[in-house]
Formats: sequence, structure tokens, C-alpha cells
Amino acid sequence: MKRILFLLLVLFAAHGFEESAVYEYKVTGNVTNGYLILRVPFNTSSQKVIQITPHEVFSDEYGDYVKLSGEFEYKAIVEVNASPLRFSTASGDVGKFLESTKYVDVTPEVIEKAEEITASAEDDYEKTAEIIKWVFENMKYNISKTGTRRKASEILREMNGVCGDYSILSAALLRAIGIPTKYVEGFLVEDESYVPHAWIEVYINGKWIPADPTNGEFFTKADKIKLVEAEDPSKGSDKIVGVNPVLERKIFITKITESSSKLFNTHLLLAHEKTAPGSYNQLMVTVKNDNPFTVASLVRVFTDEDINLKEKIKTLVVPPYSSRTITFDFNLSSALSPEYVYSFPIVVVTIDSQQKITLQASDDYPYYSVKGIQVTQVNEINYEHPEAKVRINYSEIMKYVVVVLIIAVLLFAARNKNQKIKNTYEKHLTERKIKKSLQALSKED
Repeated sequence: MKRILFLLLVLFAAHGFEESAVYEYKVTGNVTNGYLILRVPFNTSSQKVIQITPHEVFSDEYGDYVKLSGEFEYKAIVEVNASPLRFSTASGDVGKFLESTKYVDVTPEVIEKAEEITASAEDDYEKTAEIIKWVFENMKYNISKTGTRRKASEILREMNGVCGDYSILSAALLRAIGIPTKYVEGFLVEDESYVPHAWIEVYINGKWIPADPTNGEFFTKADKIKLVEAEDPSKGSDKIVGVNPVLERKIFITKITESSSKLFNTHLLLAHEKTAPGSYNQLMVTVKNDNPFTVASLVRVFTDEDINLKEKIKTLVVPPYSSRTITFDFNLSSALSPEYVYSFPIVVVTIDSQQKITLQASDDYPYYSVKGIQVTQVNEINYEHPEAKVRINYSEIMKYVVVVLIIAVLLFAARNKNQKIKNTYEKHLTERKIKKSLQALSKED
């Protein structure tokens, strides 16, 4: 019985989007003439930590830390789960993540820019996606800014920097339009490499949702280990305490396991798959969300330089149990040789997928004008995109109904079997008692 119930729980728990990874996190080094306050991974609803080395752990509003001196080693196993079902809920004072701070300064210029970027957005999901997109598209990565700290207002004027600058500016823009935003620091793990990294978390509908402006991600992968969350980068940093202290330190991060599944299903369609040079065309990207939560992503298109895209990046927000389509207009270069048939790959990248569709071009194929594309979109493309509403997913419910029925049959069969065994045992026991009674009577006679 317990085994069957356990299997049922596993079946229910295994359903849905899964994006997780397990890491070994290790810091070694030596401190002389003082001690090190070292920020370490801490437990959240999406990050679980098992500490290996026996150091006393202290906590504050920014996370966890240990105090180390002399020759030291800190080691922990960290599980990161990026599923939206594991996003943190509100705890403590959310309002402080709306305030203007030393570095995340919400100035009139920042407010004006935030309102301009989000003018057409309808809700906080869309507003956040538009700000992440704008920062990602317009900031220039400048590694020379590593190790410097600047205010959001200054970053807005210069529009260059590293991950901390992307995150500071994004946080200021989001707070300017009333969306609470945390500044987060930790490590980004890519394949076998790892680097210090900064990103943000935004508070929408009671959940803290991670976003990475530097990499153009709204919703993120399980590739980040969180060490600090604060109002801005002036709080929650490592510290060396002492008189002329000297620190030597090395950090090692090893990925132990990972697992992932698709956050949503993506379908690509061209208005015309075969066109003449100079033709106008349209790429349609349809995303279906079968999850009980809203999903969001930046959608990026990569292709040949002979395909002139009007826009290369767009935002996409899909409510639960819904589908949405976005379109990318483009025209094909007219300077193609009439002697060849061309095949152009068009690659579409979202937060959790990379898909490709191919456009063929030749002088033998039809030419399409802008008007022709509009007619094609209306007459030939027939997608249904339900509005945001919660609907019952009957196919999933039926799966669970079948599982429950099978378990009920097994339990009923097991119960009947046990009853038969019990009845047989009682029958044998009764027969033995009667036999003994007859034997006793025969002896008396």
C-alpha cells in the first residue's frame, strides 16, 4: 500500500516543466592578519544547499555567510531548480525593492525612459520583458568597466558596462514603473566554465521571477548559483576584516548532474517558403504554453545577411494554457544571382529552444510584395490564440484518472486476496478445532 502511494506521488511530482542542475561549490584559500566574511549559497525555494564542510553559517537579510581564517576550505552541494513552480514567494519587506538607492537611483530621466520603453505594454510581465529587451539591445558590453560601480543614471547616459551595470540599470527602470526588483549576485555556470555574475529578480503576481538582462533572459535557466540578493551592489558583499589582512582565494564549481524539459512548444511558419529575390515575407513564431503559469521569453532571429529583418528581437508573454504568435517581417535581397537556387536557414532562439526553418530563393519562384504578405497572413494562416484564462486540461486529468483507477483495482485485488487467505486460514483453523474436539470425544468413549 505505501509503495503504491509513493509511486502515485512520484507520478504527480514528475509532471510539468523541469529545469534543474546540481553543482559542487568549493572555495579554498588562506587569510592572514584577519578573517574573511565569505558569502555562500543559501536556501531558497529554487536553490537547496547541503554544506559539506563543518563551518558555522550566519544569516542576514542578504543571504548566508561564513567566517574563515588561516588556511580554509568551504564546500557545499547546491541544487538549482529554475521551474516557475519553484519561484520564491514574498517574504519580508517587498517595498524596499521599489526605493531609489545609492546605485539604483530612480531619477526623472530614468522614469521618463522606463515609461517610454513600456508605453505599449499591458501588464507587468510585458513591461518587464520590454525593459529586458531594451537594455539587452541597447547596452554595449564593455569589459573595461569590470570592478567599477556606477549609478543607474550614469549608466543610462553612457549605455555600456558589464553584467552589474546591465542589472543596475534594469532594476532602476523597473522600479521606476512600480515593479519591485532585487539586485542579485552569484555565479553563472556555462559548460565547464563559470564566472561571477549579476542579474535581477522581479516581483510579479506574488512571485520573484529571475531575469538576466546581460544575456537577454526573462525567466532564466538553472545555470546560476545565488550568493546575494539586495537592494543594490553596495550591500551583502564579501569582506576582509583585520589589520593589513592578506587573502588568497580560489573558487571551483563542478556541475554534477542536470535535467531539463521544454518550457513551451514553438512552431515556425513562413508566409512563403519559396520566393524570388527582392520579395517581402513574414516569419510567424507561435508558442503554446501548456503550463499552469505564465511564461515569457525574448525571441531572437538569426539568419543570413541577404535577409533584411525589420526587427531581430521581440518579446513574448504567454498566459497559462494559451498560445501566442509574433511575426517578423523581412525582405530578401534583390542582388542574388539568377543562376542559383538559394537555401537560407532562419534560426529562432527562445529561453529554452533553438529551432530552424529554411527559405528557398530563385528567379523561378514567385515575387511577393508587402500587400501580398498581408493577404497571405489573413487568408492562409489560421491559428487560434485564446485569451488569458484558466481552462481544464482534460487530457492530463484523464492520465491521472487512469492511474488512480489502476491503483484502486490493484488495491481491491490485493484486499480480496488477503481476505481469501484469511478465510482459508480461518476455515482450516475451524476444521482443526472440530477434529481435535472429535478426537477428545473418542478418547472419552
